[in-house]
Amino acid sequence: MRTPVSGPGVEAQRQVTHAHPASTGSSAEAGWSPLLRIRRTRHPYGLRLTGEADLSNQQALAAALDAVLDRQPDPAAPILIDIAGLWFADAATATLLGQLALRAPAGVHLAGAQPAVETVLDRLGLTQLSKIRLTHAKPGTSRTGTEVVA
Repeated sequence: MRTPVSGPGVEAQRQVTHAHPASTGSSAEAGWSPLLRIRRTRHPYGLRLTGEADLSNQQALAAALDAVLDRQPDPAAPILIDIAGLWFADAATATLLGQLALRAPAGVHLAGAQPAVETVLDRLGLTQLSKIRLTHAKPGTSRTGTEVVA
């Protein structure tokens, strides 16, 4: 089946593609990337978040967090959420991370928090939850680095 190059259906598809943070159409601009990238990690088990987490990608993040909890191979180990590459997170994102921590049997390790993200987590009280372990980004690392210090 060929995809039409023009027409009313194509314009609707373009609008949907541009509105969804994790998709791109064939006409995507060079250098386009989603606002938030979510990657599953195996060793240690969890997710790596890169970019900005906000209302525009909240549903995708919620689905990824649910999936990582549902498929957790060892409930006795905390789920690692590598947030070293996350340079913005809104209050809804912090809430999702807190809910994951409360539901995960061994809690969550939020690794590599950048100062702006850590501020949001702290102001909303997540750093006080016993089921969350927070490590900071190593001083001098870029926002895409994953090196952390406890």
